[in-house]
Amino acid sequence: MKRTWLVHLGVVGLFFVGAKACGGSEFSGDAERDAGTDASAGGTAGVGGTAGTGGAAGAGGSAGSGGTTPTPCVGPDECDDSSPCTIDDCSIDGFCTHVSTCRAGQKCCAAGCGECCEDDDCKDGIDCTTDTCDRGVCRFKPTDSKCEQDEVCTAGGCQPRAFCTPGDDSGCDDNNPCTTDTCGADGRCTYEGCDAGLLCCSGGCAACCNAGDCNDGDACTNDACVSGVCETSQKCTDPGTQCCPDGVCRTCCSVDECRDSVTCTVDACTSAGCQNVPNDSLCPGQRCDAVQGCVPIPECTAPSDCPAAPPCHTTQCSGGKCSYQPTCTGNQKCCGNQCKECCGNSDCAQVDACTPGSCNGGVCRTTSACVSGQLCCGGFCGGCCTDSDCLGSGPIGLCESVQCSEGLCVPVSSCPVGQVCCPEGCSDTICL
Repeated sequence: MKRTWLVHLGVVGLFFVGAKACGGSEFSGDAERDAGTDASAGGTAGVGGTAGTGGAAGAGGSAGSGGTTPTPCVGPDECDDSSPCTIDDCSIDGFCTHVSTCRAGQKCCAAGCGECCEDDDCKDGIDCTTDTCDRGVCRFKPTDSKCEQDEVCTAGGCQPRAFCTPGDDSGCDDNNPCTTDTCGADGRCTYEGCDAGLLCCSGGCAACCNAGDCNDGDACTNDACVSGVCETSQKCTDPGTQCCPDGVCRTCCSVDECRDSVTCTVDACTSAGCQNVPNDSLCPGQRCDAVQGCVPIPECTAPSDCPAAPPCHTTQCSGGKCSYQPTCTGNQKCCGNQCKECCGNSDCAQVDACTPGSCNGGVCRTTSACVSGQLCCGGFCGGCCTDSDCLGSGPIGLCESVQCSEGLCVPVSSCPVGQVCCPEGCSDTICL
């Protein structure tokens, strides 16, 4: 049967697996014997696996460490650091990020992360194995031709081939699911490995051992090994997403997908998707509108941008222009910054000469200066204004009438000077 050994964390041991592993954290070695070498007996055949030697640190890492100045970007296509071991992206704040894809102990090789990059990275310390780096995984192939005749390459080096009874294969069982164990006619054990094109995995021979054996070279597919058979599916199936050349699902892959034809916006493809940010500096003497492009700078965008309004006015901003609307209605007056019926006496109408208008608490009041029974006579108050106001007062006699004088009703005699008016008429003497 074919044999491979697994070297893990510097410890050499013999292991049995069913198929050659690929990709991922563990790889099984190919147990093919050298061409023309007879099947060997003696010793338990081992199978390959993940090498643990080297301990080399993985490549890549986040940008910005060690004081490195972040690189500005407008799309992930501007952030390629030429490393196959990082995911390069343009962050939402417009700077490149570089995240390592290597696990602890892996190296960054030309084809990506692996525990080895070349054959010299794989040494198991066994002289009779052929140590190679296969797709980033160390493989240690037992090579009987490096041993003496009738010896077989084992984990302990070259050992004598085991004897057996011809026809009885049970004495040759090496517990390796990838080998067919038989006892040859010469009384020596022989071991036939996996058929061409198959790998030796932990469960036996198969087309693949893990996802690494199924890598189709397309960054936009998910490669999986299912029950020893490679299966491939497309990445980025969520609506609105697409697979970018680096295999990362995004809503955009380059800034060219985000051009909005507005000359004053800064267009970028970031980890948050397309960004089109207005930049007023691209519009000298104007401002940048995200839809219209460069437009005149408005006098205002809100009432608070406008100069203070005159008293008793409200401020409005409409169409980028400031306007002021009065708050007083009808015949209201603006008193300070309040609307009232009157601010002072002059704002109140006069009823007559004796009843001037007066303003009290912003309200017009009308209070006559004349007392009860008085009349207003052209600006002063009196008991009468004309003689007719005195009718009814009645004369004292036939020679006497009542007239209005300076607001008072007074009797006036019609007798000649020197006579007196008596009830019976004018008399030269006193009235009887």
